[in-house]
Amino acid sequence: MMHRFLKRTAAVATAIALFAVAIPVRAQTLGPVDLGMFEIGHVLKLTDKDPRVIAARLVNASLELIGIVALVMILISGFGFLFSMGQKEKMAKASATFRNAIIGLIIVLSSWAIVRTVIDQLVKATAPSDEASSVLHAITSLV
Repeated sequence: MMHRFLKRTAAVATAIALFAVAIPVRAQTLGPVDLGMFEIGHVLKLTDKDPRVIAARLVNASLELIGIVALVMILISGFGFLFSMGQKEKMAKASATFRNAIIGLIIVLSSWAIVRTVIDQLVKATAPSDEASSVLHAITSLV
């Protein structure tokens, strides 16, 4: 019993000593910490553009590519109608291709509108008011 009491007392005394001697951390008062990221960025030739602008450019590029694919599908279906020569199965295939291309185009345009609205709202919510206008201008100039 005395042995257990001594162990507990030693553990409590050690904990008190550690907390009493601990040096307070003042991370907020330190200056900027150089982690070497700027040197790495220059070596890798990374851009200093805003990530939101990069995301907007990627979304716009992918939507443009999908729009081009939909346009090609519409053209293919048009040629399918021209060269079907009245055959029902070829006309049905061309009609289905045209319908699918139009549905795809509608999906692309609506997704573009949704993404544009979400990005605009995220920029307004996360950036200070003076920075938000410049970032929104950069994003809207991409479209």
